Amino acid sequence: MAEIFVNNRSVNLTMVQEGQTVVYKQYLPGCNSTKQQFLQADADAKARKLGFWNQSQP
Repeated sequence: MAEIFVNNRSVNLTMVQEGQTVVYKQYLPGCNSTKQQFLQADADAKARKLGFWNQSQP
């Protein structure tokens, strides 16, 4: 996985937080330092039904 930063902020994490993309858990082993942030952001976006998660059957 590649992580993109703009002004020291992860574009990847921002997209997950907004529900614009989902976490592919098979790639998380390479992200030890940010794994929990991505999982929490994904769970939060899902709970809030943001973006992708705002479908009847995502």
